[in-house]
Amino acid sequence: MIFNSFVNFGFLFLLFFSGCAKQKNKGNLIAKSFDCLKQEAVFCDVAIPINTLPIKDYISETSYAYNIANNVSDIIFLYEKEMEISGWRKLSFYLGSETLLVFEKPHKYAFISIRPHAGKSKSSDVYIFVNLK
Repeated sequence: MIFNSFVNFGFLFLLFFSGCAKQKNKGNLIAKSFDCLKQEAVFCDVAIPINTLPIKDYISETSYAYNIANNVSDIIFLYEKEMEISGWRKLSFYLGSETLLVFEKPHKYAFISIRPHAGKSKSSDVYIFVNLK
């Protein structure tokens, strides 16, 4: 009898705490999903090509970075064209060892840094920062 009570209590104990653990994981998943939605909202009107490899250390709510196997002039052409289509106005352009494009919308700025890889590699890293005004 005492053994059955102990088993029943243990079963209820496990059931309760396993349910709490599931709720905690679900809460973390919802928080991560919300962060993804916030990032998607910030970058919804910024061109990001499909054939890219994300650079995870530089991805946050206001920044996104990726590697692409294109040369700098192709990437510049892409951003000048696509950002204009999305309603951005180009404010500034700097071409050097690193290319910097600055775009503006009424409520935010986008800074795009293109850093080519050294050598004969045609790949580049692209860093995008979006800031609200």
